[in-house]
Amino acid sequence: MRAPDGFRGIRAKEPDDLDPEAVAAHRIEQLEIKNDYLRERIESIRQDREQRGKYADRIFHLVVGYLVTIGLIVIADGLDRVPFSVPVAALATLVGSTAVSVLGLFGIVAAYLFSKR
Repeated sequence: MRAPDGFRGIRAKEPDDLDPEAVAAHRIEQLEIKNDYLRERIESIRQDREQRGKYADRIFHLVVGYLVTIGLIVIADGLDRVPFSVPVAALATLVGSTAVSVLGLFGIVAAYLFSKR
């Protein structure tokens, strides 16, 4: 390999001039770094999977509890034996806003938890 002007006295090392032990040590170091990176990545993926399961279960229970509560309010309003009354406009707002908020919450969280990154 030819040295640039001004560096004629400096000879660049050719691949044949490199110490085989140094090359092997460098390659081992590169592989160890890559191996450490991959281990960390696997651990991160494992943790993500655990968190997804944990929060998916919590979201499911929240949604079920919320819907059961709204269902009980609607049923209690319709029964004559229960001294409970909700105005029709309030009931319609409650049911409509419940559907929108529950589906929106579920959709946002599910999209985040189960994204394809």
